[in-house]
Amino acid sequence: MLLEKFPQIAKVDLDREFPSSLLAQIEERKPVAVFCFTRPSFEEQNLDGQEDYFFIDKEGIIFERVSVIDPQILKIKKSALVVDLELGKEII
Repeated sequence: MLLEKFPQIAKVDLDREFPSSLLAQIEERKPVAVFCFTRPSFEEQNLDGQEDYFFIDKEGIIFERVSVIDPQILKIKKSALVVDLELGKEII
């Protein structure tokens, strides 16, 4: 399905216009925060663990991995041994 393949899409409305047209209206997710997930590391050279960053929308759904973070955007941090991070799924 389209929404599963593209987690950045929040909503799709399809309208058929006769005789041979299809109108698609797509609403994209808007980031309201960055979800910062720290994976624990037991290696000496990386004692703080590795951090992964994801945009999160107003519904608590992670939808895009990011590498550069705006310092003014809200950050939500989480540390855990095992967390199933899947784009398009609710995380908080």
